[in-house]
Amino acid sequence: MAVQFAAAQCFFLDHGKARSVTLSPDEYPHRRFNPLTGEYVIVSPHRTQRPWQGKQDKPAPDTRPAYDPACYLCPGNTRANGETNPHYQDTFVFTNDFAALLPDAPPRPATSHPLLDAEGIQGTCRVICFSARHDLTLPRMELAALRRVVDLWGEQSTTWARPIPGCRCLRTKGN
Repeated sequence: MAVQFAAAQCFFLDHGKARSVTLSPDEYPHRRFNPLTGEYVIVSPHRTQRPWQGKQDKPAPDTRPAYDPACYLCPGNTRANGETNPHYQDTFVFTNDFAALLPDAPPRPATSHPLLDAEGIQGTCRVICFSARHDLTLPRMELAALRRVVDLWGEQSTTWARPIPGCRCLRTKGN
C-alpha cells in the first residue's frame, strides 16, 4: 500500500509578518514519526536536487594535489551553487549549499496516514573546510592547525545550538 502526504496550507510568522506557504512534504524538510521506535527521523527530500557528479570508485591516488581546480571546496573555486569561495588560507566555514535542513522551511505539514506522522523542521547545516590544502587530512595536520579546527567546531556548535535544539557536529569526507 503506497502512502502519500497531502500538501497543506501553512501559516507562520516570518520576522513578525504572517506568511502563507503551501507545504509539500515531497519538497521541504520535515520530521516523520516512526511508530516502531517512538522516535522522529529527519527527511530532507529537497536534497535530491543536489548535483551529483557520479560516484566513481577508483583507487585513491598516492598523492593528491595541494590545489584541485575542480574541487568545490578549494580556495577561489566556484561551488555548485555558483558562489565563489574566498582565497582562504586557514579554515573556512559557510552554510551548506545543499543542506539537509532549511532555515525557512514551513513548520508543519498535514499528514494523510497515522503511520506516517510528520512535522516540519527548520535548521541549517554548516561546512567547515579544515585547510586550504586539498591534500591535507586531519591525521596529517600540525597540532596547532588541528586545534583551530576543533576550536571552530566548538564555536559553531555553541553558536548554532542556541537557536537550534539538537544541534549536532558530524564529519564527512564528502563522498
